[in-house]
Amino acid sequence: MLRWVLVFCSSLLLLVGCERKRNRSQNPTNTNWTNLLETCRATILKSSWEQAENCWANLKTNSRNPDHLQQWIQLQVDILEKTEADPSKNELRLGAIQEMYWEKEASRQYLVWLQKSIETGVFKDQKVQQKAEELVRDLQGGKSTQ
Repeated sequence: MLRWVLVFCSSLLLLVGCERKRNRSQNPTNTNWTNLLETCRATILKSSWEQAENCWANLKTNSRNPDHLQQWIQLQVDILEKTEADPSKNELRLGAIQEMYWEKEASRQYLVWLQKSIETGVFKDQKVQQKAEELVRDLQGGKSTQ
């Protein structure tokens, strides 16, 4: 009986060790930023808020070169457009509009989209709406009130 328990425990440890190694090799942090973006996009848009925020933070903190800025801003637009129905992702949407605000010049191409989104009430969260209005004012050359 003891022998079977030892065999079972050894097998279990071996299996867990192999699974950890496999998960580590598939970890998106081992890929470059563009691959990480593609890996995380669906998670950010469709998974739970915890998984979405973890992936978003991982993308934000991983080094990206200036060539990736437009892809990053497009992801923020996607977050704002495609997660509005999920109230658990309010903080993620606020982070997305803040990223657009901090990268105003890269966000300039979305000015018309921002204006239409404000006019049609796309931004349900008041903080997101206010930051979007502030961004539009700044992009149009107006003064920021905050």
